[in-house]
Amino acid sequence: MICPNCGVLLPDNTKVCGKCGHKFADIQDFGKTIVETESGGEVDLEKTVVETNEDLKQTEVIIYPDEKPIFGWLVIIEGPQQWKEFRIPDEEAQYFIGKDPSCTIQLKDPSVEKFHASIRIKSNKIYITDLDTNEGTFLNEKRILREEIKDGDIIKIGSIKIKFKKF
Repeated sequence: MICPNCGVLLPDNTKVCGKCGHKFADIQDFGKTIVETESGGEVDLEKTVVETNEDLKQTEVIIYPDEKPIFGWLVIIEGPQQWKEFRIPDEEAQYFIGKDPSCTIQLKDPSVEKFHASIRIKSNKIYITDLDTNEGTFLNEKRILREEIKDGDIIKIGSIKIKFKKF
């Protein structure tokens, strides 16, 4: 159900809104809300975030898919998209970094090439590889072709600096 006072999504049969304190005790079966996925299944509200945009007076429901265990994550610490986070699942795979929409880690910066670098997890280690770019890829201020990434390392792609944290 949705609180009529603040617009937050609440579990059905809630008596008091946890956000604004609105009481539902006098209302019988007040507009139960069922959120469905595109495939028609119901959503687990434990994995759902509701954000209210006060400027537009609308509520946005963000549904996170079942998350896989993570190996680590990348956080942009300098440049456009500062503080954006990219989670790296704990599975052997390759992830592309660049400004192409098909890249797993899409960076919005003119100095980044469409396919600039790749990250690969293999044998419980993570590697970064420059994809033959003009600007290069840097790991801790050193230009690299392919290098293992360690916890706390700083990757520089174009004008963007990204910190790697191992989980």
